[in-house]
Amino acid sequence: MISYFTIIIAYLLIGLTLVVFTRVRTQLLEEIADVKSAKDKSGRQTPAYKLLLFVVIVCIVVILCWPVFWSSWFLKKRTMLDDVQEVGGKLIIQGYRRIAAQHGCAPTSKTTDQKIVQIYSTVGTAFHQAEKQRGEHIPTPYLNTIALKFLQVYEMGGDQFMEGHLKYEVEKYLVEGLRPDYKQALNLIDLNV
Repeated sequence: MISYFTIIIAYLLIGLTLVVFTRVRTQLLEEIADVKSAKDKSGRQTPAYKLLLFVVIVCIVVILCWPVFWSSWFLKKRTMLDDVQEVGGKLIIQGYRRIAAQHGCAPTSKTTDQKIVQIYSTVGTAFHQAEKQRGEHIPTPYLNTIALKFLQVYEMGGDQFMEGHLKYEVEKYLVEGLRPDYKQALNLIDLNV
């Protein structure tokens, strides 16, 4: 994320560049007029090397300042939702890692942090859609328990097995309601810290 300090520095560089550009441009125009009228000893006009030097300096300034402008104008701005999702993802990962360490269950080191968040999201979405169809509400601590069980299923059988089992469990929930072993509250945030 771009800080205010970076933006201020960029504006100062732009201002300084414009001042230098205006001043150098004025001097160069005067010297070009002098060069046009001046002739060297052989009778030919002297080359306008200063104009070439000016063009090179402007190109260098543009190249050096380009990353600042590129990052501030074209990169996606972070939103509060992005920040909340990042913090939520960290809490989910820490919660499941803590529970796994306490109870010796999944997720183990075989499951990456990104996979934990992906499974949590996939399971939560599937059961949220199913609860809407049933006209019910599954409390979040129950969904945490369900996701933990699917983390274990993932470690036992992999992605395809977990996806098949998720489909089966959602269909079973739609017909019979929530299984009794899913009705256990699991808090991912340790309140004893």
